[in-house]
Amino acid sequence: MALRAYAGLVRKYGALDFSKIVAERILRRLTGGALSAVFFRRAMKSGVVYFGEHLGARQGVMRRHFYMYSLACQEIARDRSHRFQVLEVGSYAGASAITWALAIRERHDRPGLVICVDPWRNYLSEEDIAGSATPDVLRDMAAALEDGKVFALFEHNVRAAHLSDIISPLKGRFSEVASSVSPESCDIVYVDANHGYSAVLSDLHLAAGLTRPGGVLCGDDLEAQWPDLDRDYCESRVMRDLVVDPKSGEFVHPGVSKAVWDFFGAKVSSWNGFWAMRKTVDGSWAPVTLPAAFSRSQIPIHLKWWKTKAQAGLLVRPRAKVELSSNG
Repeated sequence: MALRAYAGLVRKYGALDFSKIVAERILRRLTGGALSAVFFRRAMKSGVVYFGEHLGARQGVMRRHFYMYSLACQEIARDRSHRFQVLEVGSYAGASAITWALAIRERHDRPGLVICVDPWRNYLSEEDIAGSATPDVLRDMAAALEDGKVFALFEHNVRAAHLSDIISPLKGRFSEVASSVSPESCDIVYVDANHGYSAVLSDLHLAAGLTRPGGVLCGDDLEAQWPDLDRDYCESRVMRDLVVDPKSGEFVHPGVSKAVWDFFGAKVSSWNGFWAMRKTVDGSWAPVTLPAAFSRSQIPIHLKWWKTKAQAGLLVRPRAKVELSSNG
């Protein structure tokens, strides 16, 4: 079971990125976090983005950002009659916010905004942490959120990426601040916050009302769809962050899988854990076609390495360009 689960992680992350993550975590353990802290301080001092192990800043799977960026480019090109607006629920250190904003910046003919909703405070109980398949990761996140360092890193990363004019933080729980966003005003709503079933389902209901007809509701961490899991096993664990599913042998977020299934009542369009559905004019939901063949070279540049983005002492401004192809 353990070997199957870790083989699944290699497939999900890609062998190269997975090996980098493992190497940095080993070094972090050997040095008590000192090496990660050095990379972090270097980034903060140099004014470059940081998405490494320190403060749990390396969130999510890098290759998923290729699909996120591709989706944003596709949606920006669909309609130029209004300002393009992305609402992101769960931002942490800003990696996905920068991905959305880079797609907007790439299109000079259409202005846009990324609204980032996050309380930037700890929401994880000791029970949440202990019940996860990766308790050390969640414990680090909880500690970082507790003292406010994550929000400071988010602000730093947005400034370092030169995207402060596009990215706007909205501090608070989604249920507390959703009313600040006009109904059906968002072209993309991205849900990646608390992974417990009830939290995800609540976020989806709120997000649906803010998604523009013709727009896309999407999210992260759908490693496997609910019918494909051992539902008896996962049903009793839907409030846990991450478990190993006995049927698939994969690390999965059972709360995400069940909430997405219960909300849509069908399988959704998905790419390596990133999922999306389009809101129709009558309020129903339809699959999303994403004609982009994955290319590792076109992962947004702010996520290509895990320490900093400095080359020969020069600041590298995060930029990305994804070519959409009907062959994918």
